[in-house]
Amino acid sequence: MPAIKVADFAFPRMEAPDLDQMEEFLTHFGLVRAERTPDVLYMRGADDHHHLHVTHKGGTKFIGFAYHAADESYWTNIYFWNTPQANCGDDRGDVCKTSEDWRSAWTEIKG
Repeated sequence: MPAIKVADFAFPRMEAPDLDQMEEFLTHFGLVRAERTPDVLYMRGADDHHHLHVTHKGGTKFIGFAYHAADESYWTNIYFWNTPQANCGDDRGDVCKTSEDWRSAWTEIKG
């Protein structure tokens, strides 16, 4: 299994139903708003980093931590997800499975 060497902790990523309440809570710890969209709240501290805490609108849960990679070349081996679509993006045309196809198959398997 490939591993990444971590240089530093970056920030936690949380989920909360009320971003206003989360913002108020985090200000009690000295954080200030860095950016806010309808679905995401970015809070920062006193340093020059854009943010050190991220909250997504949703349920109530911890999503995970973000880290800074010690080896920047690590990112050359990362392949980012693309949502499955019927059009395969090549000469096969519209024969590939969509997200809904995968969801349906998984539901059928798992019940």
